[in-house]
Parts: sequence; C-alpha cells; structure tokens
Amino acid sequence: MKPFSLVNPGSWRRMGDAGELIDEGYDALMGWEYNPWRKIRTGESLDLGGHLGSLRQSDRPEDKAEVERLEKLGREWYERILARYPDLAQAGDKEVPLKENGFQQWSELVKRLREEKKDSLFEKPFSREMEDSFRKQTPQDPAEVREWVSENRARIDEIRAIGLLPGQSAQGIGDDERNYGFDSQGIQALVMDAQTAVADGDLDRSMESIRAANGLADHHSKIGTPTVYDTLIAAHMRSQTQNHVLSTILPALPSGQTDVAAWEALLDLKLQQPADFARTLRSEWNVRMPARLLPAMSDTRDPANPPDADHLAETYTRHMQETAKQADGMSLADYAASPKVMVPVDHLSRKAHGEAMSLGIGPAYDIRSRFVGDQELTGLTQAAFAIMKGRPVPLDPVYGLPYKWDPEKRTLALPDLPGGRKFRQKPLTVPRM
Repeated sequence: MKPFSLVNPGSWRRMGDAGELIDEGYDALMGWEYNPWRKIRTGESLDLGGHLGSLRQSDRPEDKAEVERLEKLGREWYERILARYPDLAQAGDKEVPLKENGFQQWSELVKRLREEKKDSLFEKPFSREMEDSFRKQTPQDPAEVREWVSENRARIDEIRAIGLLPGQSAQGIGDDERNYGFDSQGIQALVMDAQTAVADGDLDRSMESIRAANGLADHHSKIGTPTVYDTLIAAHMRSQTQNHVLSTILPALPSGQTDVAAWEALLDLKLQQPADFARTLRSEWNVRMPARLLPAMSDTRDPANPPDADHLAETYTRHMQETAKQADGMSLADYAASPKVMVPVDHLSRKAHGEAMSLGIGPAYDIRSRFVGDQELTGLTQAAFAIMKGRPVPLDPVYGLPYKWDPEKRTLALPDLPGGRKFRQKPLTVPRM
C-alpha cells in the first residue's frame, strides 16, 4: 500500500481517514497511521482486544495483574448493562462430569494439538485429492481411504469416543478457553471410517461412526451457552454428514436391504425454529460481552479502543436485544421474509462505527440467512428420505412450496425462494433403495 505523500497524488485517497481528526480530535490524531508523532510498538495490534490478547499471553506478573483488572472491569460493566436489559439474562450451563462431557473433551483435544503446533488432527493428514473429493462429494479411491483409515485408527477411535459421549457443557470454561478447530477434519474422518466399515460389511460400525459425527455437532450446539459460531459450525458439520450419507454411504449398501428409517433416525433431522436461534443470540451476548468485548473496551492503553466505547457497548446490546426479540415466536417463513433489524449507528465515532460493522450491526451481513439456509437444507434432506421410503414428495417446510424433483435423474432441489434470494445449495441426488 502506498504511503501518504504530498507529492504522490495516488496516495491522497487515503487522506479520507483524516476525517477522524474532526470527529475524534486528539485521540484520532494520535492513532492516525500517517501521524508522524505516532509511535507503534513492534507487534502492536490495531484490532480491538489485541493489546489485551498480548497481555494474556504474557508471563509477566504485572501483565497478569492487568488482565485480572480489565476482566474485573468488564464483568462489572456487563452486570450494569444486564441490569438495564433483563430480557437478555440467561441461565448458566448445566454441570456435566468430564468423563461424559463431549464439549470439554473435544476442546481439550484441540487445545493439546494447538500447543503442539499441529495443523491437523492426524499424523498422516488428508491428501489434497481426499479433501477435494470430500468437499465435492465425489467418489474416492477405496484403497487410499482404507489405508488412510488404518494409519490413523487410534485418533479416529479417540474422536469417535468423544462424539459418542452423552453430554456437553461449557460450565466453568471461559470464552477464551473454548478451543475451536479441526471440526471438518473430525467429520471427514468419521465419514471415511463409515465408508470403510460398509465395504467390510460392518453396518453397526458404520452407523456408530455416523452417530459420533452427529454427536460432535451436538457437542457444539447443545451446550447451555452456545455462541452463534457454535450453532453455525454444528449445522455445517451435520450437513456434511447428511450429504455424505446420501452420496457415498447409502448407495454402497446392498440394494433392497437398507433400513431407510433407521438411517433417517440416526441423522436426527430436526428443524430449528427462530426461537431456538433467539436463545443462541442471547447466549452470544452473554458469553462475548463479559469475556471479550467489555474487558477490551476497558483497556485505555489499547490503540484500537474507540473513544466512545460506552456508546458502542450500548449499541451492540440494543442490536442483540432487538435481533433476539424479532426471532422469538416467529415462524420460519415469517422470519425468512422479515427485514434485518437495524439500530442507529450514526452517533458512533468512525472507530466505533467500524467495530459495529464487524459485530454484524450494519447492513452488509445478515446472520439470519445462514440460519434459514440451514433449515432449508434440513428440510431438503427430510424430503429425500421421504422419497426413499416411497412416500409423496413433501412441501418445503420453510415456505410451504413444492420442491423441484426430477424422478429420472433423481435430483431434488430447493424451490424458487421468495424474494429472489438465491441459496447456494446443490440439488441432492436421492439414492435408489
């Protein structure tokens, strides 16, 4: 990027940032990247919370004390806001022993791998061809899959055991202690194990691996305090599992001998309602505010902290309150058709306005589209199983519209969605049973 220079007209467009000088005065001048007096320490982050993150990674006693001070300020600030917005209050998570807690055991596995600087769950990672085939749902080389599963047997068994655990809870696990990652790798490994088991004629093991894949998703979304990320990544994990059951596992089973209803029950195809998502939105606010946003906005030494942090906190709270309130009690069809909640942001400084956009407050991104899209896909999969059981093609459960079913090609596609919205969901190919 070209630095600003009076003799370089190509750099003048960057001077638009200088508008902050008018809005924010001295603080903006000191933080402006072209301010010749500004001193930037090596490694300094310009993202909100970057300074707090550096303090948390430090072993210095004074930095640890500062983290405790900021976290205390954040909790106290959170309690004051919550007292004014009691409808955002949420009960804490239930207690689940570690030996039964799939969420905690998965988080600890990911943490261990992160500390070991691993970028894969497996000693022998997936080949690029295997990853491409899994993503595109195209056939893989059975011999290569079998060899890979054999070489990674111990880790696959560990993942399966976690997925089959009966409970999940984030009680006592702070937001910064929730370790995410490797989710798709876990699903891919379990699906490949299920494929190998089918080839071996071991139907019980195949179904157990798929049950474990669904269990990994449940460990994210069924904790008492799921974030939006937990909910969406769980939906993605379920869709990966469902798609591969339809595209690679059921077609490999002996014709006429498949218990379609048993596989349908195994996948646990349930639509989520907007009220379910409202609980997730409230949980998101209750998890993120005291653990991340408010401690970071209490840090006056953070160069990314806006001068009107209190207004930003209030705006984000109102946004989450109104977004959750909108979802409560709505049908899926009404929720999909409703406009996005917009709260005023014109009163925010430029720096706070930018943070508000990154928090999803602006018009650029509507998180509801992901939630609704996940329900559309679940309904489509339900319809595929109805067809396999010889029943009439049902209507789409979100809009009440007919699916596009081609009995010759055996492809099932979403209806034309209202409002011209286009959801990038490939048609499902329904196996012959």
